[in-house]
Order: sequence, then structure tokens, then C-alpha cells
Amino acid sequence: MCKVALLMERSYGNSRELIFGISRYSSLHNHWELLIPPSPYLTSYLGHSTREKKLTWFKDCNPDGVIMMMLEGNEGILKTGVSAIIGQHIKEGSPDLPHFKLENYAIGKMAAEDFINRGFKRLAYCGFDYFPWSQQRYEGFSASAEQHGIKTDYYGTAKPCNKYALDKEPALIMEWLETLPKPVGILTANDDRGRLVTGVCKTANILVPEEIAVMGVDNDQIVCMISNPPLSSVCLTSQKAGYEAAAMLDKIMKNEEVENKEILIAPTHVVTRHSTNIMAIEDREIAKAVQFIRQNTKKPIQGDDVAQAIAMPRRTMERHFLSALGRSAYKEIAWARAEHISRILLETNMTISLIAEEFGFSDATHVTRFFKEIKGLTPVAYRKQFATD
Repeated sequence: MCKVALLMERSYGNSRELIFGISRYSSLHNHWELLIPPSPYLTSYLGHSTREKKLTWFKDCNPDGVIMMMLEGNEGILKTGVSAIIGQHIKEGSPDLPHFKLENYAIGKMAAEDFINRGFKRLAYCGFDYFPWSQQRYEGFSASAEQHGIKTDYYGTAKPCNKYALDKEPALIMEWLETLPKPVGILTANDDRGRLVTGVCKTANILVPEEIAVMGVDNDQIVCMISNPPLSSVCLTSQKAGYEAAAMLDKIMKNEEVENKEILIAPTHVVTRHSTNIMAIEDREIAKAVQFIRQNTKKPIQGDDVAQAIAMPRRTMERHFLSALGRSAYKEIAWARAEHISRILLETNMTISLIAEEFGFSDATHVTRFFKEIKGLTPVAYRKQFATD
């Protein structure tokens, strides 16, 4: 039986999902012995530095392979010559090893599109100046916003946080939040940052999501659910990436050739919770129309049905839609139905035929054609590319 060491920070949802994917591959294919180092508090208790203790532990275990998130601090492990896959925090000049690649630009873009589809005309980003991945998420977020004529406000921490900086940061974030025109949608670099922002809003008596809507990244369910209110978040293909990393490591340990050394971690969809569950549309009638559309995504409703629901002539309603959202009622209906179908594809094993029946399509061919027109992929291809299982 092969032994595989997993050097990952288990307190983060993204890492836990990677570990879950790795363990799923192991249980289905090889039944590896998966090794995880002692918790950091144990190494402190034993009087050793984390790096020193980790290397000693690693040599004692003598694993056949290793999957690690960080190259920095683990150089001694690579020198042992063990087969390795490393994380996304790779610097120029690093060894040419198989590695994870986070699609950070796409993450920011998806978040911006979700806010814009909710009618937000003001957007902001709360991140970290010193983490490249945070800056890449901001770039995708702000670029997508700019395409819609929206300027993005920015808050970042200028240098790595020490205890003093951490103590000061809530007050600095509060000061920033109070200057923002409202309503505003804020993307935070990750879920922990999102929870910090919702906490600061509560202290400052700023309503979430009515005044400030907050979204995180990673969909760490523990962090999202203990946030007050529960935090919406961009969900990633971390579990799938863990599975693919294990499959790649398996090949490497068997001395088989690996062509593509990148394992992508991509955004799949936004998991909406209370922190963004609002329509920021000043036109109250169109806000009611959008609410009607999203409550009836499983029905093949038409523009006339929407106009009737808000008691407005169809042509007048279409003018209001274009003014408020920049798109027609038809496009809003199609987008909302495709979004709902995509969530079912990712979160259930429902067949395409059953989805077609559930959404009022005559058969699987029709729902496939409709979905591909909106999402650019067939339902089968979409599920294969983004679903965990």
C-alpha cells in the first residue's frame, strides 16, 4: 500500500474540499494510506518550529508521494526526492512540478455578474494587497464591472497582518464601509474576510443585505453559516481538483508520463444565502417583476405573464426592463431558468430528461439546446466540467 502525505491547512474550506477529493480517489482506486501531520499547536507544545517538526515527521513517515498547498517552507521535503504535487502559491523559478491553478480572474468575474444581475449599480472589493490571488480576483471583478459602466471601490490591507494590524482593521474597514454610497455589493477575497465584513456591518448598524450585500469566495460552509447573516459565496471545483491531483500523483508514482501539469480550480456558481439575497433595483415594479421571474423559474413563463403579474403594459414593462437592468424581460427569464438548471446539475444527480420535465421542456433535446445557448455548454458537458462527483 502506498503512503501519501497531505500537507494542507485543514482550517480552510478550500483545503478540506481538496482533501475530500483526494480521499475519494484513494477509496475508489488505490486505498492509499493518507498521512496528515500533527496540528500546529502540538508542534508548538513540543517546542519545535512548525517547519522543523514537519520535516522530521515527513522523514519518519517515509511516504511515496506528497500533495502540498505551499512550496514556501517545504523546500526540505522536495529535496527528499519524493513524488510531489504543489499548491497554487508558486513563485517564478520554482521547480517545474505538477500544481494547482486557481482561476482567480474568473472568480471575480462571476461574482460581479451575480451582483449586476441583481441590479447593483455600485460595487466594491475588500481584499489583501499582498496576496497575488486576491489582486487577481479584484482584477476580474473590477473588469467585469467596468464593462457595465461601474467603477469598483477598493479596500486592501497594505502588509501582512500582525496582531496590532488585526486589532486595528475592523475600525479601518468600518470607516471605509461608511464612506461607500449605498446600496452596494461587496466581494471579499475569501469567506473569512466576508465574515469579518458582515461583523463590522453589524457593529456599525449597517443593514446586510439592504444597504451592503456581501459575498465571499470558497463556500466554506462552516464560515458561511456562522456569519451573521449567513454569507453568500462563490463555489469552486476544489473537491474535483483534489480527485484529479490524486489521479495525477498516482501516475507519477507509477512512473507514467503526465502531459498537463496544471490542475484547475475554477468557479462553478454563487451559493446565495441571506447576505446577498436581495434585488438592488430602484424601479419597484421591475424589482417585483424580477422576483416573480425567479419564483417561477420552473415554469415556461413569457413576457406577457410577467407584465400581467405586475399589472403593466408589455411595451412599457420592456422599456422599464432596459432602463433598470439593460436587458429584456425575455433575457431575464432565460438567464434565471438557466441559473436554476445549472444549480440542479451541480447539486443533484437528476437526469437531463427529468430536468426537462421539471422545467416544462418537451424533452432533453430542447432543454439541452436552451441551456447551451445561455451557458455555452450542454448540460452534460457543464456537469462534467464543474460538478464535484
